[in-house]
Amino acid sequence: MSFRRDLTLAGILPHLARDAAGWRIVYQGVTLRSAFQPVVSITHKRVVGYEALLRATNASGQLIAPDQLFARAKATGPALALERLTRCVHFANFAEQNVETGWLFVNALPQLLRVGASHRAFTDELCDYFGLPHHRVVFEMIEQASTDEPQFERIVDSLRERDLLIAIDDFGTGFSNFDRVWRMRPDIVKLDRSLVARIAAPGAD
Repeated sequence: MSFRRDLTLAGILPHLARDAAGWRIVYQGVTLRSAFQPVVSITHKRVVGYEALLRATNASGQLIAPDQLFARAKATGPALALERLTRCVHFANFAEQNVETGWLFVNALPQLLRVGASHRAFTDELCDYFGLPHHRVVFEMIEQASTDEPQFERIVDSLRERDLLIAIDDFGTGFSNFDRVWRMRPDIVKLDRSLVARIAAPGAD
């Protein structure tokens, strides 16, 4: 079976394997795993969820940065395969932690979130299979320039219609600005660490 040909959950699950370090999938010689980083609410002063981070290694065990890994997948097929395989690994590892409350934050490349039955079905199947309600899943929109803002907004609306939450990541840098906040109306805004550091610095206004 080729991942390019069968990117449904049913086609991916047979390739999901577990070892002492957790659930993983091997794709084109690269092992995909999860790491989780706590997300802290400034308002509530507590952990409100966990961001799923990709940990990818080659056959020699050397780490590959996620942005480098996705940059290699220039064609839509490989990039989409990586996105779905990574998401499946994250859901599997998060579900095993038996976290009863709090959100699962997953990074999302806007160009891979197509408005259509295929993407909706895959996300819905993930939530059903791993027992995670839609309202506990947060899609973090990775900052990047959009050549089609109306389409981007339609993608966001399609996620929100199914009770999935939307977050802007690293607000205060790059393309994550107030203009995008007003257009997206995100449920959550994650501040960039540099912005938090400046705010907390002595003498900051």
